[in-house]
Amino acid sequence: MDIDWYKFFYNDYMVELFGGLIFSCFTLFMIWFLRPKMGIAPNIASRPISDFNHAEELKNKLDNVYSIKIMNNSRIFKVLDLKFEMSILIPESSPKGQNYGIKKINLKSDRMWSLERKPLFTKGKTEKANYALIITVDHSHDLIELLKKYGGSYYELKVIAKNNFSGITTIKTEPFTDPTSIEKGRYYFGNTFEIKKC
Repeated sequence: MDIDWYKFFYNDYMVELFGGLIFSCFTLFMIWFLRPKMGIAPNIASRPISDFNHAEELKNKLDNVYSIKIMNNSRIFKVLDLKFEMSILIPESSPKGQNYGIKKINLKSDRMWSLERKPLFTKGKTEKANYALIITVDHSHDLIELLKKYGGSYYELKVIAKNNFSGITTIKTEPFTDPTSIEKGRYYFGNTFEIKKC
């Protein structure tokens, strides 16, 4: 049986179907384009207390200060209402398997009102990188010691942020699965997550 392809593609049902598919694809693209584009460093930076001006105040608490760099990767939109949550996931035995318990890791600050967009051209510029932020772990936590204490555990940082134009909110998470995720040093300036070794 011959099919009249012209009538097949040019009837009202096919127009509605293809129109709906095109609109759906366009909507998905706009959601992707307008959502916050956050980046989280894959490694935690660890610096000795002696690097800080307030070393005397902290010396009896721990040996190192831990920090994580986050970045707004968008060159068009800034992000608003940022919230940060860090946890250690501790394996717990259960019948027929293993579950994870969650213990909160306190941060020096767990929110930021806004973070600027990346500049379109960064080469040769030396101004402040106001699209990047260093999150510092509260001085009551020694991350290396906690990993030793709870075998098989790992850290996870969650960043919640909102696009300033669309209002779309996104959640970005980054796991730090073992002690090699913690590097001695400090983050380089600007558009990089690289750590300069101590």
